[in-house]
Amino acid sequence: LFLGTQMLTGKAQLLARAYPLMRLVTSGYPLLLAYALAFLGLPTWRWLRLKEKNLQIRRRNEWRKLQAAELKRPDGGLRSRLAAAAARAMR
Repeated sequence: LFLGTQMLTGKAQLLARAYPLMRLVTSGYPLLLAYALAFLGLPTWRWLRLKEKNLQIRRRNEWRKLQAAELKRPDGGLRSRLAAAAARAMR
């Protein structure tokens, strides 16, 4: 970004006339800027996306734990449904 501001003011153009390396850098500035944005932006985007997915997975796992706990301590209605399902599975 510093180089971009220097290019806007014209200071970098003066240096580019004197130094061939600076000419190469100023001519490739848009590519360098795009690379820097991708280098920082893509991991940030991935982190935000995975953060949301991990939250959904955590919620689903908590729900599964609650359901497993209910199966370990069934009430009367659930016992009868489990017995009926087990009987159907044996056929």
